[in-house]
This record gives sequence, structure tokens and C-alpha cells, in this order.
Amino acid sequence: MKRINSILFFIMVVVSGFGISCEEEGISGTCGGCPSDSVWSVFGSDQCYETRTQCEAAETGDCIICN
Repeated sequence: MKRINSILFFIMVVVSGFGISCEEEGISGTCGGCPSDSVWSVFGSDQCYETRTQCEAAETGDCIICN
């Protein structure tokens, strides 16, 4: 039982670490699918913006490239 708990804990750590690095690179989460002429957005938003400045003015959070 202790071994199973250790394995599950290790898997959770690996998966959570992967999720963090992907979000930083803009390749994970709900952010994505923006057209090539409006690539800026934030995770959880369905709106895309042409520039980072437009995105930051309209959204809360860190604007990243989401194409």
C-alpha cells in the first residue's frame, strides 16, 4: 500500500510539473485556436487580440500567444 501511494504521488508531481511548464510556453490549457492575425489571449478566454497591449487592456491575467 505504501508503494502504491508513493507511485501515485510521483505521478501527480510529474503531471503537475508538466502542466506548469506547458502553461508557461502557451501550449496547454483552454488558450488556443486564435487565428494568425490575432494571436494574443489568456487561459480561459475565447477572445483573441492582435497585440499584447489590446489583450492586457481587455483581459485580466497574463496575455500569451495562443495559436
